[in-house]
Amino acid sequence: MPQMNPMNWMIIFFYFITLIMVMNSIMFFNKSHQKKFNFNKNFNKIKNMKLKL
Repeated sequence: MPQMNPMNWMIIFFYFITLIMVMNSIMFFNKSHQKKFNFNKNFNKIKNMKLKL
C-alpha cells in the first residue's frame, strides 16, 4: 500500500478549507443579494405610495 506523505495531507486540508470558504462566500453573496432585492422592492412600494398621495 502507498504511504500517505504529509504533503498530500496538507494539500487535502487546504483543498477542504478553500472549498468551505468558497461555499461560505457564495452563501453570503446570495444573502446580501436578496437583501438588496428586498430593499429595491420596498423602495418601489414607497415610491408608489408617494405617487398615490
